[in-house]
Amino acid sequence: MTTTKRKSPPLPQLLAELRASAARTRDDRSLVLSHGARVAWRVRDGRVVFAVSRKGVRVGDRELIIFKAAAGVPAEAVRLPADGQMPVEVEGACWWRVCWRWEASDAE
Repeated sequence: MTTTKRKSPPLPQLLAELRASAARTRDDRSLVLSHGARVAWRVRDGRVVFAVSRKGVRVGDRELIIFKAAAGVPAEAVRLPADGQMPVEVEGACWWRVCWRWEASDAE
């Protein structure tokens, strides 16, 4: 039996689709990517939050730059925490997380 690996869409497209789904449903949307990073969107009440996290180890500085650019995080977004990464316990495991928060445009 042969298996075919489905090609994933480019990261900016994947993040845009996830964000659109979060905006449409007003539910948080997240996805764990193939190399273990988790991305999440919240779009509601006039605010947008984009988060990147990784289980057990901090998200790399280069990764943060790539995810921020691919997600289209605006310059005025507030980074949480302002420096470093926030440890969050999920089901007994430590996830290291960085979020960006900004005001939604009228189109969202």
